[in-house]
This record gives sequence, C-alpha cells and structure tokens, in this order.
Amino acid sequence: MPRFVRRWLTILLMLITLTSVVMYIRAADLTLALAAVGSIGPKFLLLLGITLCAYVLGTMSWQCCLGSSAKKLSLFRLFIIRHTGETFGVFNPVS
Repeated sequence: MPRFVRRWLTILLMLITLTSVVMYIRAADLTLALAAVGSIGPKFLLLLGITLCAYVLGTMSWQCCLGSSAKKLSLFRLFIIRHTGETFGVFNPVS
C-alpha cells in the first residue's frame, strides 16, 4: 500500500474513532461515573495499577505468540497496538 494512502487511511480511522469517542462521552452520564469513581476512593488507583499489569502481561503473551516476528516491535509499540485495538473494539458496535 502506498505511503500516502496509508497516511490518509490512518487519519480517516482516527477521525472516525475520535468521533465515536466524543459521541460516547456526550451520551454518558459523567456525573454518575465520577460519583462511582469517588465511591471507590483511593482504591481506584490500585484498580488502575492492576489493570495496567494485566495489559502488560497480555502484551507479553502476544509477544511470545509472535515468535521471531516480535523482534520487529518493541513491547511498548506492541502494547500501544493491542490497547488501540481493544479500545476501538469497545467503541465499535459491530466488533
């Protein structure tokens, strides 16, 4: 795929995703969400840390499954790819 096509496709997908996220946030009751986070208290940070560990371990398992192909991608880059895919899947109604 030519570089300029890939660039425009990336921009288009980012705009579609950003639009979906904005629509999701506008439809959500942020007051209720913040109240729920507030009711958890400081343990929310612990929850975020545990979730981060789970994502990193999941990414490491991807790295193991890729075998020699994993050498082309850093753990951080693979983490970003995995996280982006999962986030897109949350906002994409057909996934």
